[in-house]
Amino acid sequence: MPFEKILKELIDNAISNYNEQSFEKISKILCENITFTGPEINLPTIQTPAISLSKKEDVLNFWQALHNSFSPTISSTKIIQLGKHSIIHCYYEDLNMTNEIEVFFDQYSKVYKMTNRII
Repeated sequence: MPFEKILKELIDNAISNYNEQSFEKISKILCENITFTGPEINLPTIQTPAISLSKKEDVLNFWQALHNSFSPTISSTKIIQLGKHSIIHCYYEDLNMTNEIEVFFDQYSKVYKMTNRII
């Protein structure tokens, strides 16, 4: 199976698992020492401080806290770039927000870096 097809399946599954709050499933594709950054978000529908995390457990806890507070559900996605450095646009209809996520995969198809920005 080509590498890009594997990455597309990983991304699609991760988004489904994120929406279902199945963070343990997502954890299987994250490196233990992941670099995860996100901007401050101050919209009428969601508010979060800027973050910079470096452990898988902290990322999973952050996502759980987001879901507990705001119930962010990804309504649609568009893969802008697919490869070891992938770029995905995630639209959250209920929050009226689009997030651009840059995802960096290692040679084992594990995510070692994620950066987020609102577009």
